[in-house]
This record gives sequence, structure tokens and C-alpha cells, in this order.
Amino acid sequence: MSKVAIVGVEGSGKTVLMAALSECYKEISETEPFLFPENQAAYMFMERIPHKLRVERQWPEATSIDALRLMKWSLKCGSEIFSHIEMLDYPGELYRLAFGEHTQEEADAHRKELDEFLGHLTDAECLIILMNPGDLENIGADAKKAETVWITREILGFAKKLPSLRRTTLVFTQADRYDEALKGAGGAEGFYAQKLPMLKHLYPELRVTAVSAVSGLDEEGRPQEGYSAAGCLEIMREILWERDAETQKCLSVSRQELDLIMEFSVGGTHDFLALTKKYVVSVIALINASRPLTQVYRDELLWHHDNAAYFKQFAEAIEGLIIEGLIKGNSDDEFAQQATWSTLLNKYESYSRVINAFRADYEERIARRERARAEEEIRRERERAEEEKRLEREKQAVLERMERDRQAAELKRVQRMRRIAIWCGAIISAYLFLSLVFGLQLALFFVGVPCFVYGLNCVVNRIDK
Repeated sequence: MSKVAIVGVEGSGKTVLMAALSECYKEISETEPFLFPENQAAYMFMERIPHKLRVERQWPEATSIDALRLMKWSLKCGSEIFSHIEMLDYPGELYRLAFGEHTQEEADAHRKELDEFLGHLTDAECLIILMNPGDLENIGADAKKAETVWITREILGFAKKLPSLRRTTLVFTQADRYDEALKGAGGAEGFYAQKLPMLKHLYPELRVTAVSAVSGLDEEGRPQEGYSAAGCLEIMREILWERDAETQKCLSVSRQELDLIMEFSVGGTHDFLALTKKYVVSVIALINASRPLTQVYRDELLWHHDNAAYFKQFAEAIEGLIIEGLIKGNSDDEFAQQATWSTLLNKYESYSRVINAFRADYEERIARRERARAEEEIRRERERAEEEKRLEREKQAVLERMERDRQAAELKRVQRMRRIAIWCGAIISAYLFLSLVFGLQLALFFVGVPCFVYGLNCVVNRIDK
């Protein structure tokens, strides 16, 4: 049982990701894995944060240093404990004090929190570093994003010195929002090499993956109603990496055993029974190894479970005929073997036909899966296109509104200039008329005083506004 530390600067998605895991592994079961809270902070977290995301559809508040909480879970299945998980819900600013530039006064002010934080990392056997792909866009224009990359480098450097640490993984969060960028780079590994060349140069063997805790957002940027949290399941492979490696090994063995059965040509019952028994044993080993990862490998497990049940039933029928003496299981006589398989195939139609039907069913299942993936991709592409159209309409509406505002301002300016020209013409005409009637000095007095009063009134009105 290993201790896992999940880290990341503010906005990297620590709280939301752990809330999604708490939601996916909340139900206590004798046959399925579940997260069991071991202290009050973990219990409050499991009840409050998923409710805030799922029901209130609000993002959790950023964690402050004053609200530091250590949360403990056990990953269990029935009474069996697979792993202990501890998460220190520490704020992102603590990373800047621990790994970024800071003054001695800042470090001394939070010495207790820093010691607890670094102690949490030092004791970990598995370190998962979260990073928001949005922090890797246009880094040069945002000093905080550049600082995030540097802090991540310092965390990796610190982790490399820890003797107890056995596995380190970099996880890109919000994979649904940045799905296009990740696919364009060829997956999480390509995205890592493209966006973080400095880290790729320093840590070329670092494990990299991508997860999504919330499958979609609404127009206001809040969690979408009825969103799926299944995108977070991939991180369980990192939390239970030893079990995952064992599962992958068992999965490879089961595939090889199945391939041998599929390629088996009609020959002797003994060989077929031996292959079937080996396959059934390998599937049982696979199911036992993957117990804490059943949700991650659900499709593969169901596939092999169904196959094993089918061939086991077929093999039991053969053994039943052997026991009944209708066929001989280990005969080396060619005629006896032909009679053996003739009896068997008369009862079960044709072995090759059964296998062909099985292969056809296998290909149909694969085809259905591919069609489902294609339909999902088309749906996502349609949603992206609709979102682009909506943004384009909004952009066009903003441009049209700006153009109307500009035209209105231009019209007001022209009207104001026209009024000024009329007033100037009227004043000049009045001045010429009065100068002819009363003389130059009286004309200046009669024209100048009203102009001064009018100008003073304009200044007063402008100040009032």
C-alpha cells in the first residue's frame, strides 16, 4: 500500500479532480472499489464539493492558507484495503513560497504550513503533478504562467531527490476543454514535448497523461448539467500503478491465450481443453489483479469474462462427452480422433462455424465500438462547430453594435458642428448689423456679453454632467 501525493499550483484542478474521484468511488461495495474517508475533513470534502459541482453547479472556492486541510482516504473493496491516499488541500500560493522566489519574512510567516507541505511530499511514494493546459498558452504575455512552468520544474527537481518516491506522473487536466490541442499535438506526450520543451529536455522519461473531471461547461462557464466525471478514471491507473502494471501483464497473457484458441485448428480434444483451461485461469487472474481498476478496464474485463464463460461452457460439454465415453480425449489414433471430432461436431454443428460466428461477433462488437467513437467524435465536432458559429454571431453582433455606436457618435459630431456653424454665422451677422446701426464699440458689447454668458453656461452644464 503506497502513499500518493497530488500536487499543482492554483487553478490546476486539484480540488475538482479529487471531487470527481470521490463521486466515482463513493458507493461502498463488496465487489467494487470505493474511497472510504478516514478523517472528518475527507468526509466533509466528499459530501460538500461534489454537491457544489453537481447540484449547485458552482466551482469550489480557491483554497487559502488559513483553510489548510489534510484529508485521508482508504481505497477499499469490501474489507480489503488496496491503498492509502492522503491529500493536503493546500493553496497554490504555498507552492510559490516553497519553490518560487520569496523573501525570508514570507517563508517565516508560513513556516508551519511549509514544513507540513514539504513533509507531505517527502513521505510520498507516488507523486502526481497536475497542470492546466491553459497555463501553457501565450506564456510570454503572462508572468504568472511563466512562473507556473518554473515552479513545476522545481517540483520535479525536488521529487528527483526523494529516496522514497517510486513514481512521478505529470497530468494535464481539463482534457475535454483542450481536446483539440491535445489531439493536434498527438496526445499528452506530444503536448508535453511541444509546450514544455525545457521539461522534456530535463525529464524525457517522465510519465504524462491527460484527464477530465468535468465533461462539459455551460455558456456561463459553470459545470454543465448532468456532466460526466468518468474522464478522471484514468488517474486511478497512476494512483494504483503497481496494480495497473500487474493488470497490464495479466491482460497481455489473456490476449495471447485467446489468440491461441482463435487460431486452434481442429485436432485433438486434449489440446483444446488445455488451451481453454489456461485461458479461463488467465482471465480469473486478470479479474483478481484489476479489482481496484474495474471501472478503468470495464470494457476489456467484460469482453474477456464473456469469452471465458463461452469457452468454458464449450469445454465442459467436451469433457461431458468424454466422461460419457462418446469421445476419447487423448487418443493418438487418427481414426479415433476423426470419430471423436465427428461426434462432437454432430452435437455442436461445426466447430469452425462456431469459431467463425464467434469471430463475427467479435468483429461486430469492435465495429460497434468504433461506430460509437465515430458518432461521439461527430457529436463533439458538431458541438464545436455550433460553438464557433455562436461565437462568430456574438462577435458579429458586437461589431455591428460598435459600428452603430460609431455612426451615432459621428452623426452627433456633425450635428454639433452644424449648430456651431449656424451660431457663428448668426453672431457675425448680428455683429455686422449692430456695428452699422450703433457703431463698433456698442456692437462688441451687444455681441460679446451674450457670447460670454452662453459660454459660461456651457461650462457649468459640462461640470454638472
